[in-house]
Amino acid sequence: MVWSTNYTPLNKSGSFYFRLTKRTIKTSPKTRSIGIDKETTNYYRKATHFGHKSIYLSETNSWHPSMSQYHLGIRNDITICNLQQTQKCLSRAFYVLNKILENGGNVLIVNTNPEFYKLSINSMKFIEKNLPFKTFRLLSYCFYKWIGGTLTNYKQISRSIYCYIKFSQRCSDFCERNNIDFTRYQKIKKCFQGYGTVSDNSIVVSLQHKPDIIFLFNPSDNQNLISEANRLQIPIIGCTDTSSDATGITYPIPCNNTSVEFTLYLYKKLYRVLKNLK
Repeated sequence: MVWSTNYTPLNKSGSFYFRLTKRTIKTSPKTRSIGIDKETTNYYRKATHFGHKSIYLSETNSWHPSMSQYHLGIRNDITICNLQQTQKCLSRAFYVLNKILENGGNVLIVNTNPEFYKLSINSMKFIEKNLPFKTFRLLSYCFYKWIGGTLTNYKQISRSIYCYIKFSQRCSDFCERNNIDFTRYQKIKKCFQGYGTVSDNSIVVSLQHKPDIIFLFNPSDNQNLISEANRLQIPIIGCTDTSSDATGITYPIPCNNTSVEFTLYLYKKLYRVLKNLK
């Protein structure tokens, strides 16, 4: 079951509402007859089209004005994304991402949603395991907490990253064997583990001062990161919910950024892009 639309035009208040009816979507030719392709149907099944009402918005507004062009309508105070716009924006964003990676550019992936921490870490481990190191080092990631000044105060942050990797190289095995737990070390590890690694007994810091592009999964929770990136003129691919402010996002992807299936779909799509690099 998916939702088909029957919407009314804009009213005087500047918003529009539409009626949703349940309709069974099958493969061709039924799918083609109602104008929904297979890819868009998959987005429906992943609950990509459901928006959320932000706690930062007023009670009368359930969506952010900067996202109005990507909306299909509102039902039961839930804003619905236009999945045709989602597909278009997603194709454009991954085209840019592919071109940057082909030229050897560095990509910073940020998803600080605690619900997706294990999913994100396991996805990066899978990519690292199945791709050569020279390809994986093009990625740097942050899945725990964004530390303010990581980009704008990179000189100091890079020293902290180097010290963490050096300590981890020397003492991590010893701590695991003897069941020694440092609370501070565990927090630093969660913050910095995606910024560098050890290869052939040499420390490699994958996070560059100025990444070529940032892939941000939850823009609403990382406004400081957006400010730093805009200050350094770094383009951002952002998974923008209906309540997100897309002002500082270079390539917004209108979607439900709390959907587990869609988040996993994006990681798989990123893996395919890296795998097909020449």
